[in-house]
Amino acid sequence: MSSKDNTTETLKRLEARVAELEREKDKVEKKPSRKKGVQTEYTKFCKRRRQEMKDAGELEGLTFGDVSKNIAKEWKENNNKA
Repeated sequence: MSSKDNTTETLKRLEARVAELEREKDKVEKKPSRKKGVQTEYTKFCKRRRQEMKDAGELEGLTFGDVSKNIAKEWKENNNKA
């Protein structure tokens, strides 16, 4: 068997597996284990703090990741004091 035949056979097996996984994915029922819209205290803090920073103009030049890091740092500092 040539390498081209091996490649073709492997490709066919992979395509069949992908199709099988897609069918299984369609069968899986989504579990409503968590209510949508439920927010943790951390999520509420992040949302509020990000809006405060936006209103104060503190977001200029910061990436989304930088903002998240700063907010996470504030959260940790505030919760360690309590």
